[in-house]
Amino acid sequence: MEIFYYISSFSIFILSIYIYKNLSNMNNLITAIMLFTLGLAPFSWVLFQDSGILTNELNIWILFFPFLLLFSINYPYEIEFTKNIKNIRYRYLLFVPYFLYFLIYFIIKILGMILLKEQVLFGLLKSVTDILISQIFSFTIIILNIFYIAISYYILDQKIQHTESNTLKKQLNLFVVGLRLFAFVFVTSIITQYFGIFNEIITPVRMKFLYSFAIIANAVLISVAMAKYKFLDIKLKRKSFLYYLVWGFLIFLYTFSTSLIILKLVTYKNNYLLFGSIFVFFIIFIFYYKAVDKFISYFFIRDRMDYEEIIKNFFLKVSSLDSFQEIRNIVIDELQKLLNIEKVDVILVDKIDKKYYKKSSYSFLQMPERFQKNYKWAVYFFSLKFQDKIYGYLLIGNKISETKFNKAEIDLLNSISVQISMVLHNMDINKELYEKKLMEKQLNLARKIQFSLLPDKNIPHEKFNIYWRYKPATRIGGDYCDIIKNKNNDLFFVMADVSGKGINGAIYMSMIRTFFHTTVDLINIEQILLYLNDYLKNKLPAKIFVTMLIFNYKNENDKLQYIHLGHNEPILYRSKKNSVEFLQADGMALGLTKNEVFKKNYKINNINLEKNDFIFSYTDGITEARNNYDQLYGQKRLFEILDENKNKKIEDIVNKVSQDIFNFRGNYGQTDDIAMLSFKRK
Repeated sequence: MEIFYYISSFSIFILSIYIYKNLSNMNNLITAIMLFTLGLAPFSWVLFQDSGILTNELNIWILFFPFLLLFSINYPYEIEFTKNIKNIRYRYLLFVPYFLYFLIYFIIKILGMILLKEQVLFGLLKSVTDILISQIFSFTIIILNIFYIAISYYILDQKIQHTESNTLKKQLNLFVVGLRLFAFVFVTSIITQYFGIFNEIITPVRMKFLYSFAIIANAVLISVAMAKYKFLDIKLKRKSFLYYLVWGFLIFLYTFSTSLIILKLVTYKNNYLLFGSIFVFFIIFIFYYKAVDKFISYFFIRDRMDYEEIIKNFFLKVSSLDSFQEIRNIVIDELQKLLNIEKVDVILVDKIDKKYYKKSSYSFLQMPERFQKNYKWAVYFFSLKFQDKIYGYLLIGNKISETKFNKAEIDLLNSISVQISMVLHNMDINKELYEKKLMEKQLNLARKIQFSLLPDKNIPHEKFNIYWRYKPATRIGGDYCDIIKNKNNDLFFVMADVSGKGINGAIYMSMIRTFFHTTVDLINIEQILLYLNDYLKNKLPAKIFVTMLIFNYKNENDKLQYIHLGHNEPILYRSKKNSVEFLQADGMALGLTKNEVFKKNYKINNINLEKNDFIFSYTDGITEARNNYDQLYGQKRLFEILDENKNKKIEDIVNKVSQDIFNFRGNYGQTDDIAMLSFKRK
């Protein structure tokens, strides 16, 4: 029985050392310590044969329970339930009861050594020890152990249920199976030791045997989780220390068991039976050896694979991915696991020589020097090419089995690289569609914002009927029409055209509008224009200029003034003369010259509007509209359409112009923003 204890301790010790040697993060360290403390249990039963399962000099193994809970909280990520527990202030509280237990235990032991000669005092101390340690504190620790196991199981079960990673689920499932087995044995021992149930069936020796069996089972399950599913980010490798250890253990197991049988047969003193048994055991060993080789190869290296199944599963995993990092991670994980390759990577390249477009794969020496320098471990470079575009390369290192790649494996890797290329191509297309949709969404939002900045359609005024119309060439435009009223009830009819159209034009239009609205009550129109001219000329990086036409109605004296700044000439209708005419005026666009020159070239003009007189202002999107015959709409046609409709309502006049432009263009697209603003004296 002691041999079995040694085997269980030895197996779990070796596993903990192997995990510690592959230390990459805190989870590995916690797991290594957890398994090491667990291995102390059967070792202590050998050293202290008369001691109980949970009470001996090496009772330090019970630290396994807080380490188990700490592992459950940390690996591989925290969940909502464990966020507070994981806090550094609470983490170490898990160990406090155990440290108190050991502190009291060793204090009493030291006092016992000091008072050994004093029989009365020693007897009294022993009684106190039995009550305090064995009956009270030990029972409290045992209850705490049960609680820790239950909480650990709950946390791991929650992670299994909520994780989306199948690999992680399989890792944790194997670990939980071992935890269930150990928990069953632990609870059984508590029931037997403290409640006397099953005492005759489950003796202390049998109980220790069950513990050792559970420990070995846990070591095997954790090894399987590492071998198949990279538990703790550790992958077992052929010809590693653990590989030889497993080989040695399985061969030792066979030889030990057969040796016991042979020793038993020796007592019968029958040479024929003895030699016959040895011969049979030798034949069985041949088959046993092959079975062990097949078993170990299954976990450490699998060279024979169902390639068709691999390609199918691989395609299912990568086809739904939509980011390069996800593709890279899944490719590395799957190829290392399925094809047992030491190192894999996927890289993207911006430019590559045309000569590398010809073949689907290249050896290390065939690649450019920069690739050889940066990827010295790579054996093959598989091109990630779709149609005439190379996205990058699938880099393949040596196989763990240290054998060469055969033709079937090369074909498989070629197929996988084609699948990766298709996914990258689809990702490219989806990215373009997404960016296009995002741009459309942003343009639609900008259009809504721009149109929300335009004046109301119905603007009631006691002196004027007012109407406007605006249609950008793209979703947003650079033309500006506005009606602004200041605190004195003066009206400003503003028509402007920003050089350029689209987003840039819209930005500058919004800036000008904002400045007008925020300053019209603070400074006069001349100061506004001088500031805008200086800003456009000296503050903006691009060469931006703005043509503008402003009509300013003074409510106090019922006068109308206008300023013409290089804009299209407005059209005036005189009701008394029943005639339409252009308003002649001079002026320079904003942003072309310094303020000194600009100020000399603009003029404030006065104009008197009588009843039914109206003014029609517009941008060059009207006069420069084209049709399929490459003809311009022009000022003459505009003048004629206004003359034909001069006696109509102001909104009808604007709509007639708009309709006539549409008829003139036919199916020829709109090439410039169109804005019209007209007001008629009541």
